Amino acid sequence: MKRSPLALSLLILILALSPAAAAPGSAAAHLKALIGKVYTQETVANMERPGADGYRFELVDAKAGYARVVGPFEGHVDFFRLNGKKGEVLLEIDYACGVACTQKIAAYRFAADGSPVHVVFRSLLSLPAFEEVQRRLLTLCQDDAGDFNTERADRSSDEQGLPVCPFVVSLPKTGGRGLLYEVSNTDGSGYALSVAKSTVSPRAALKWNGAVFVGVDAMDEPAVFLNGEKMRLLF
Repeated sequence: MKRSPLALSLLILILALSPAAAAPGSAAAHLKALIGKVYTQETVANMERPGADGYRFELVDAKAGYARVVGPFEGHVDFFRLNGKKGEVLLEIDYACGVACTQKIAAYRFAADGSPVHVVFRSLLSLPAFEEVQRRLLTLCQDDAGDFNTERADRSSDEQGLPVCPFVVSLPKTGGRGLLYEVSNTDGSGYALSVAKSTVSPRAALKWNGAVFVGVDAMDEPAVFLNGEKMRLLF
């Protein structure tokens, strides 16, 4: 049966974004291999099995260097591959969502031999024009491993009593600059990030320069009230 040009275009798009097993040596296989070196919950082979109902790839966009893993947990895990001046960098962004959502960002740089090295997230940020924002971010949004983390319980013991992290990071799934948002809540519940309760306001746009995310003005970006659609779009 002859397919229409529109049907063929849709088929090509679906195949390009499919999380199915990638050909050896392809960009998708390379991205998955990087993920497999740092993600310990499940093997790549199991996550890419058709019909997998545990941990699995929901989406792999090799061109954008982006992949999403879902599984038997509330939330998802996003991976972003960045070209670095000292080797590729992979960001693992974990979202755990229940009554409220938390965000953790771990970063890894890959050496010439392909081995990953954990990189503290603060070393990937340069916010010279946002001194107060950076001070608050590094004081309130960093766990005892040096990762960006909005979960207060993951801080060192002497930082447990500090206020909740007021920031979240949004990175685009198709490339381009990211955004550092500050969270405010409509009901005074104190939750850091909640659907239908939180508004996120831009504090800095984040541009990757091959070594760090450089903070630039984001005044042209609007505040966003997080309904379900906006949550999926930004996070």
